[in-house]
Amino acid sequence: MADAVYMYLEMVFAVVRRWQGLERSKKNARAILRLRNGTRRMRIEPFSILIFCTADPKVADAKTRSKWSRALRYARIAKPADQPLTAFIKSNGGINACAGMFARDR
Repeated sequence: MADAVYMYLEMVFAVVRRWQGLERSKKNARAILRLRNGTRRMRIEPFSILIFCTADPKVADAKTRSKWSRALRYARIAKPADQPLTAFIKSNGGINACAGMFARDR
């Protein structure tokens, strides 16, 4: 069951990368945020917004969503195209380590 989070992050990563390929990531992120009841003021960052709109809030609180988003943003800039996301994250120390590397590299 521990790998369930990786399956979820794979899907989030694939959706946002598809949006980015279509040059619609911010537009689509704004749209799904508007569709969510009780929309809050959020920085328009597609990974964060997609996680916010799809993750169970009992599982992914604000701190967890931020960490997952940072790990995915790190993967977006550092992951080789031919390497699966889960393998990349695990080979770089896991979600926490990837989130930390993104924060350091900014």
